Amino acid sequence: ALPKSDLHFLMSEAYTEDTYQDIREMGKLLAEEIVTTIKSSPKEYTRISFIGHSLGSLVIRAAIQEPMLERYISKFHTYLGLSGPHLGMMYSPSYLVNGGLWLMQRLKSGKSLQQISMKDHSDVKQCFIYKLSERDQLHR
Repeated sequence: ALPKSDLHFLMSEAYTEDTYQDIREMGKLLAEEIVTTIKSSPKEYTRISFIGHSLGSLVIRAAIQEPMLERYISKFHTYLGLSGPHLGMMYSPSYLVNGGLWLMQRLKSGKSLQQISMKDHSDVKQCFIYKLSERDQLHR
């Protein structure tokens, strides 16, 4: 935290070992880490804000869907997602991005890559990212 401030920062390490796993699972790990941090702190938090970059933006959105964080929803204050693939990468106009995704999917099979490219279900309305947008806790 900052000197003489009442701020506390959590730099998550819950899912950094395997960012190719299911985004839901990474969200669950992050939610568990947040709850553990809150419960282990002697002070009561009045506001909880989130900052995520790239895939981390989606992991945060998945985490705040977890039932274990439901009791803290009234404390959610700010969400800042930087360069997150919130709309997926289904129709990227960049050949470079498409080529990179294709290569990554061949070299490192992972659920998160399928979810980001919206290939985790044959029906786009059943894809993880589509469903995540339907039940977002950010609008409460």
